[in-house]
This record gives sequence, C-alpha cells and structure tokens, in this order.
Amino acid sequence: MKTGFKYLHTILFFGFSVLFLTACGGDKTNTERLLPEVEKVDLSASSMEILSTETIQFGALTYYSDGTTRDATSHVSWSVSDRTVATINTDGLLTPRGPGGDVNVTVGYGGYYETGTVTITPLTSIIVSAQDDNMTVNSTYQLNATGYFGSKEDNLTSDITVRAIWVTSDQAIALVDGNGLMYTYSAGIVEVNATLFDINGTIELNITE
Repeated sequence: MKTGFKYLHTILFFGFSVLFLTACGGDKTNTERLLPEVEKVDLSASSMEILSTETIQFGALTYYSDGTTRDATSHVSWSVSDRTVATINTDGLLTPRGPGGDVNVTVGYGGYYETGTVTITPLTSIIVSAQDDNMTVNSTYQLNATGYFGSKEDNLTSDITVRAIWVTSDQAIALVDGNGLMYTYSAGIVEVNATLFDINGTIELNITE
C-alpha cells in the first residue's frame, strides 16, 4: 500500500507541475497579446512652406490600440521624394539642397506611412550692399547679401550674408571672407560677387587712398 501511495503521490506531483507551467505559459502569452499595437503614424511641422535657405523640423506621432500616443520622431523612417531638392536626416530635419521646389516627405513606422508636401520657395535674386560708401585702403568693411525669394509680389527676403560665397574681381585690391567682411589693400575699382544656389549678386566699389 505504501508503494502504491508513493507512486500515486509522484503522478499527482508531476501533474500539478505540468498544469502550473502551462498556466504560467498561458499568462505570458496573454500578456503579450495585450501589448498595444500601432494603428497609425502622423507627421507634423510648424510650417509646410519654407524659404530655400531655411530648414524645417518634422515630428512623428504614433497612435496605439490602447488609445495612447508617443513621440517617435527619432524612431521612424524618413524619406523625401527628390534628394536633389532636399534631404532629411534620421531625426526629421529637412534641409533644402537647391534653389527651391516642392518635395514630398514620408514617415514610416510599424507598416504605417504618411506623406506631406513641403513647398520650398526659391531664391530668385541677390542684392549686395555696403554699410559704408567711402572706402579707403587698409580698412575693413561689412558687406551684406539680401536674398529675394519667389516673385516680386511675394516680397520675401532674408539675410544670406553668411550663406553666400564671396568673390572679388581683383584680390590685390580687396578680399571678402565668408561672413561678408571685406579687407581693402590698394586703391581701385573692384567688383564683389555673392553667390548662392547659382544665383549671383554684384556690387562695384571704389577704394581710395
């Protein structure tokens, strides 16, 4: 009798163990099934219209089945329709690469996607100006480059002094650095050119003794 009782006790022990492990496994599966699933992703920006010298920061918001939302800007995939017009990095920062145009921005996460169109107003002309009309040798003068965007009716301007590439017609007379600061070395007439996106602006200056 003792042997039979011991055998029955062993069977019952293993039986309860199997049921316990099965129950634990079932709880884990149920927990996994209760995790919220992605239902959609939205992209956002402060504006969908920028100048070709500006950048724009995009954000991504994911929506879940439990009603919650999360900022997923740095965890989604970003892409643009034309990389010759603009590029976008992994953090959603879009940077124009040319004078302007429209470009589609797409965000993707969990198999869901959303696309928005950014209008980049093109740079159309550059006006170069000098803060001082009476320039002499062995001096420094600040030049400025103002960019005009779109049509004349738009009346959109921006200071592009530090963005422009500066060149003088005669380096023996004057040089201009990347910040538009001109250094004069000798007397004469010199042309100063500011260029951005293949758009040029020129000013003629007379340097005196």
